[in-house]
Order: sequence, then C-alpha cells, then structure tokens
Amino acid sequence: MAGLLSDEELIDKLYGPDADTVEADVYRRFGLTPNLKRGTVLPIARDEQGNLTPAVPQSVIDFLKAVSLPGHVVRGGQYTPQDVREMAANVGLLGSVATKPAGALTSGLARNAAELPMDEASRIARVGDGWARAGAEVDGRIVRKDVPNMGSISASFEKYEVLPGVREVPMSVWGDAEHLAALRGRALDARTQRLADEIAQNREINPLIVAIDDEGPYILEGGHRFAALIKNGAKSFPAVVVRDNTEWGE
Repeated sequence: MAGLLSDEELIDKLYGPDADTVEADVYRRFGLTPNLKRGTVLPIARDEQGNLTPAVPQSVIDFLKAVSLPGHVVRGGQYTPQDVREMAANVGLLGSVATKPAGALTSGLARNAAELPMDEASRIARVGDGWARAGAEVDGRIVRKDVPNMGSISASFEKYEVLPGVREVPMSVWGDAEHLAALRGRALDARTQRLADEIAQNREINPLIVAIDDEGPYILEGGHRFAALIKNGAKSFPAVVVRDNTEWGE
C-alpha cells in the first residue's frame, strides 16, 4: 500500500538512522517490524491500526537482545547498564547463568576507555557500602552458610575487593517495581521453576555473588537463584559483594 514505511524506514524513524543500540541492531539483523504490540509468548501481535498479525513474540525479542549483546559490544556498539541488567535477567530466566556482556571483560574494549574521573571512581567505591550485613534471615528466607562458586571471583578479576560478610542486596537495584513485575510474569525454564518452587517451600537460600564495576552491580554467580527469587517476588536477597578494582584505562 502506498505511503507505508518499510521495516528499515520504521527503525530509522523510531531509533534514528545512525542508531547503534542493541534493540535497533536486533530489529535490523533479523528483519523484524519494530512498532508492533507483541504477545509475550504467543506468535501474534497488533499493528498500529489494531489489526492482528502473525509476529515473533516479545519473549523471543528479549532473548535475541540478550544473546546479541556480547557481540554487539565487541563490535563497538552502544550499550547501557540497563541493557546489561536486562540481559542478566532474561538469560537467567531462560536457564543460563546471568552475567555481564563478554566483551566488557574479555575483548579489551573497556580497558581502552579513558581513566575514570575521581568523582566517578568515588561513586563506584560507594556502591554496596549502604547494603547492610545480612542476618540469619533475609526477606523471610533463611540464609545458608555455603556460598557456591566462590572461586569464580579470583577467576574473573585481576584486582578486586570482597566486602566483609554477606550483604542484603535490594532487588530494586535491578529495576523499578514495574520492570520487576514484568520479569516476574515471564515463564521460567523447568529447572529454574523447580528451584523457585523449592525456595518458596523451604524458605532457604544460598547467597549469590554480586560484582560491582564502573557500570554498576551485576550477578556474577547465582543467575538461576536470581531468576527464581524474582519469580517469587523477593524484595532483597543475600549476596557476597565483590568490587572489580581493575585499573581502567591501562
């Protein structure tokens, strides 16, 4: 029909012709129409006129963004801390370990960045200081003594600082109430759903490991537990907190 924009033209209109975000990258690479109101799981959507049309569901779009982010970063594409948090949550909800984009630590891109200003470095140093020491229970769940995969800390960082004790980390770090509610509404893989049911039943949890770098906190170990806790509506969780003290700009 005359006057209708192509998918590429719609992407340019919505994101800008020079947009280099992971979302625009996914729509371009996979030839997807960007302005549809998609179903979460069902392959159906409504267009701007309100008509039903077959379409890739939103859960698949989110997954494509998550798995595309590391390569997007390595290619020099733009990304934000929110992209990282969404990738951690989406990949964790689909049963993989939630972590940060591979390019941020392994490609050398971050190390080529300019040295952080002192006020920015001070901000990073303060992140986590306000998280109180965890007690015997956190958010109504008994905190187990065993912290799985502690060896991943020394394997992941050259220079780091582990904050004393186990901390109570607020779930709000990973998004506002609306965003967390949207994550909670998504289906879990069978393994993570069983874990969510187990945690809900026995009210016990092993501490996760949360790392902090210049982009903020992220889940280093415990992606499945993190997804299970979101599903169960947790407001906070216990975690060992480690700061990445790598000297950026080397």
